[in-house]
Amino acid sequence: MTRRYGERWQVSSDRPLVKGIDSEIFRAVDTRGEYEGEYALKHVLHPLRQERFHRELDSVLALRHPNVMALVDASAFTHAGGSPDNQFLVMPFAEGGDLGHGRRAEFYKESLDYTLQLARQMASALQAAHDSGVIHRDLKPNNVLFMGLGHEVWLSDFGICLIREPARLDDPEYAGQGEFLAPELEGGRQLDVPPAADVYSLGKVLYYLYSGGVTVVGNSIEPSKYSAVLQQDKRRKLLSALLRQMICPLENRLKAMPEVVDQLLAIQNSQ
Repeated sequence: MTRRYGERWQVSSDRPLVKGIDSEIFRAVDTRGEYEGEYALKHVLHPLRQERFHRELDSVLALRHPNVMALVDASAFTHAGGSPDNQFLVMPFAEGGDLGHGRRAEFYKESLDYTLQLARQMASALQAAHDSGVIHRDLKPNNVLFMGLGHEVWLSDFGICLIREPARLDDPEYAGQGEFLAPELEGGRQLDVPPAADVYSLGKVLYYLYSGGVTVVGNSIEPSKYSAVLQQDKRRKLLSALLRQMICPLENRLKAMPEVVDQLLAIQNSQ
C-alpha cells in the first residue's frame, strides 16, 4: 500500500522520483478529486525553521505569476507545530524536468536568443516575488523547471530554503549547486536578505545557461573559459557587462531586479 499524505494525496509509488538529503519528490494524485491529473509532492525531511517559513507562507501562496510555480497545497505547514515526519508541499508537475538535470543546459550553449528568452522569464518572476516581499534565497538550475518540451519555465521553491539545512558546499549532494548561493548567505548565516541575493544567483544561472552547463566558481566571471565567447559582438558584450554587475561582491552588485529586467530588454533590442 502506497503512502497517502494529508489524507488526500496518494503517491504512485513509495519509491521517490528524486531523493536528496533534505527532500524527496513523488508523483501524486488528489483522492478528493479537487485537482485532476498528477502533481509533484515534495516531502521535506527533517524541516527546520518551520515557524519562520510559516510567517512567509502566506506571501508565497499569494504569488501569482506565469513563471512562478504555484503551491497547490501547503496545508502541512499551516502551523509550526506539525509533525516533522509529515511536512510536504504539492506543486504542478513539470513535465520538462529542470535545468540542472542531465545535459539539458547544453541545448542553450552560446545561444543568446534562447538564453535571453529564459532570462527574461526568470527575472520577471523574481521581480514579482520581490514586489510581494518574497526573496527566493536559493535560485539554482534545479529550481528552474520546464513546463513541457518548449522554453517556458517556472521558478520553484520560493522560501523553501528556510525549512532546510543550509547547503554544505563540501557535500557531493550539493556539488555545483552551492556555487549559485550569494556569498552573504553561505552557511545559512543570514536569513533576512535583500533582493540583491537573488540578483547574484540569477547571474550565475544565466552564465550556466549560456555556457551550456558551466558553473562560475567565485564572485567574478573573470578569468573564465567562456569570456572570449561573450566578446563576439555587441549584444554578447552587453550580456557580459550585465553578468559582471550581477556576479560580484554585494557592494558592487545591482541591487534590484528591475535594473536586470531593463538591461535584458536592452540586450534583446540591441542590434
